[in-house]
Amino acid sequence: MKIEGKKIPRVLLGTSPFIAAGQFGYRSYSYYEKFVVNPQNIVNLIAHVIRLGIAGVQLIAYNSVSKAVEKAQTETGIDLAIVGTIPSEEPDEGLQRLKELEAEVILLHGEVTDSLNFTIIEKWIRKIRSIGAIPGVAIHRTYPTLPRILEAKMDIPVIMLPINKIGTFMQAKESTLATVKKAERFYIAKKPLAAGQLPPREGLEFVLSHKGISAVAIGVASIEEATETFNIAKQISRQKFSNTT
Repeated sequence: MKIEGKKIPRVLLGTSPFIAAGQFGYRSYSYYEKFVVNPQNIVNLIAHVIRLGIAGVQLIAYNSVSKAVEKAQTETGIDLAIVGTIPSEEPDEGLQRLKELEAEVILLHGEVTDSLNFTIIEKWIRKIRSIGAIPGVAIHRTYPTLPRILEAKMDIPVIMLPINKIGTFMQAKESTLATVKKAERFYIAKKPLAAGQLPPREGLEFVLSHKGISAVAIGVASIEEATETFNIAKQISRQKFSNTT
């Protein structure tokens, strides 16, 4: 997919497992030991995903994950398309990391977006534009945040939000899906497998079949999981989009 002349792959590697995000419940503890304590495991997994043919990453720009992306790119000789998220705890540092990595798209963190403080949101949108990246927002609460953001008519061409078949992490699922279908934005679906509650084929068939979704970010936590999930994602994507541009 193209946005403002920049190519963004339809399938992106998500990085939430690499920061042991809380949505994974009890598994967050094992992810902390595996990835936060041992960041070389992040490098190895990213490099494996690149070799599977995945050309983009949805990077939550903490230092350890940003360095892992950089090392994996060097190891494989492949530069990834980067859709970055600015960490809410260290926004200036995160923006600088994404600038150095030449991220194509930079998103505000969901905590910032969900605050609906438009003064702060617009300030960061301008900062993102000033470094030559495409601005966007991540959303945690699909309602009321999504309709409020759209009503504000700000410079937000990219929106990332939870989308999955069973509505986990979504609020007002049906109205959210309807809004995504009709509103002209570059939508990225996150949590497509509902943090492991859906098998890959079932979850990805639903998300990639939705008319409004431009891309999907998928987090994985092992080589085996990555191989299964991304091979399925590539197969579905080829079937759905072989006749589109």
